Amino acid sequence: MKNFIRSHDTIFYYVKHKAAPFYADPVRLPYSEASKSREGYMKQGISGAFKEKICKLNPKGKFPPDWWSDIPPIRPNAEERVGYPTQKPVNLIKRILLCSSKEDDVVLDAFCGCGTTLVASHHLKRRWLGIDISPTACRVIANRLQKHLGLVEGQHFFVRDLPKNEQELKQMHPLDFQNWAVTALGGISSGKGSDKGIDGKLYLVENKQDLFANINSFYPIQVKQREKVGRAEIDAFETAMRREKRNEGYVVAFSFSKGSFKEVERAYKEEGLNIHLITVQDLIKQAEDRLIEQQQ
Repeated sequence: MKNFIRSHDTIFYYVKHKAAPFYADPVRLPYSEASKSREGYMKQGISGAFKEKICKLNPKGKFPPDWWSDIPPIRPNAEERVGYPTQKPVNLIKRILLCSSKEDDVVLDAFCGCGTTLVASHHLKRRWLGIDISPTACRVIANRLQKHLGLVEGQHFFVRDLPKNEQELKQMHPLDFQNWAVTALGGISSGKGSDKGIDGKLYLVENKQDLFANINSFYPIQVKQREKVGRAEIDAFETAMRREKRNEGYVVAFSFSKGSFKEVERAYKEEGLNIHLITVQDLIKQAEDRLIEQQQ
């Protein structure tokens, strides 16, 4: 240990003006057993005489203090966990929304990360708008809304302004591009940096959350954010495939050289390595086709 466990966050509270709404009643908490046991007792004055009764407990409950220790952190096995590094508990955001908004109000989260504010807003019947600079975060949010809330993209909510053409994708941060390409292919990204030549894995199970039964059943994915990926890059990917004992895999890039196609052909004929070369344009077309199907 080099420090104490950091088990809380400090939340800053800002309002535009003094008339900003604050609703305390919706966030009342139950009284402790100790408080309930003291209800109705007499307070003793300095002289020793009983002077007044303790105030009767409010049947609605008590107001929470500014230390919200009743809201625990997200457990590693919690259903709401999506693996986003700064994810907050839904109940934390719900409390903030309950004391600052009412049903049908519009909630804006301009740095919405993995979408917890949007999920909490939907639960509490608020309208919502989320913004994030990361295309990867936007895809995480869309998947979360569909999986956890049953909302359908293009019908119940819309994702706007994601990169839609090759030029926009070329300008993306390399890690965001890697995550976009792997996710568009249907795989799971390895995260920061490549994992020994493998940027993602395409699992051979329909439920990607139940991977432990088939943890070794996957196709490796390599992502290159450039044009004319050549034979050398395919050679390197073949080495990664052999190391992982895989005989099939995918390489994603904007385009491939003739030498890369020749090497793919050779690897299949001589070694039985089946490498699929996927262009970014292929992935864009597949995404467009899926969106059309959802809207229909």
